[in-house]
Amino acid sequence: MAERDVDVLAPLASDQSQRLGADPAGDRSTEHLPHTDKVQQRLRTEEGKALYARRGRTVEPVFGQDKMNLDLARMRRRGLGAVRRQVRFTAAVHNMTKITRRVCAAGLSLPMALAAGGF
Repeated sequence: MAERDVDVLAPLASDQSQRLGADPAGDRSTEHLPHTDKVQQRLRTEEGKALYARRGRTVEPVFGQDKMNLDLARMRRRGLGAVRRQVRFTAAVHNMTKITRRVCAAGLSLPMALAAGGF
């Protein structure tokens, strides 16, 4: 993923197992998987642990909210292209909902907020 400039932090062990002190790779050997091994080694560092912990406050709440509020526990479509469109549509709905809540909390109408350049 380095060629795409993507920072992969995906442990093989569950979060619960890691909290109990398990290695990020769990009991699996990753020597024959060089990319996976590199990620697991990074997760063992203090920086890797901090970055992985941060994802729980930044990315995962969005998925939890979408699963609960938009009933998206599963993808409704099949195929990579269809799933990609569903994820993008869901993200757009999520963002529009956030914008609407902020505008309403500020006591503005959406056209007023857009004209003021707040969004």
